[in-house]
Amino acid sequence: MRYLVLSLLLFTQATLACNPVLHINKGEISPCEGYVFSLDAELENRKKLEEFKTLKLVDDNNLLLINLKNQQNSLITGQVKLWQDQSQILSKQLVERENSSFWHNTLYFVLGAAVTTGLAFAVNKATK
Repeated sequence: MRYLVLSLLLFTQATLACNPVLHINKGEISPCEGYVFSLDAELENRKKLEEFKTLKLVDDNNLLLINLKNQQNSLITGQVKLWQDQSQILSKQLVERENSSFWHNTLYFVLGAAVTTGLAFAVNKATK
């Protein structure tokens, strides 16, 4: 029983000693399994990790910008298509008005000529 309690205490102390960050002096035996980095290597790893996080944020921001630009391009393309359609409709209406305007002008000319002829005939009769 005594050995069981003693071994249980030693086991729990060994497992509690395995923290994620544990300082080990030179020549000291590590209580847990893993990798040992020098202070310089650990500092370099932290710098690389921070650089990676920064680059990931920049990459995410660039992806968002690309998506926004694509949405903007699709909106602009839709507007251009709408303006082209409206331009074609207005061009057709202009041609139709020019055609109908010709007939209107011809009709008014003929009507004006008839009225003028009628007035000239009436004045000619009145003066005789």
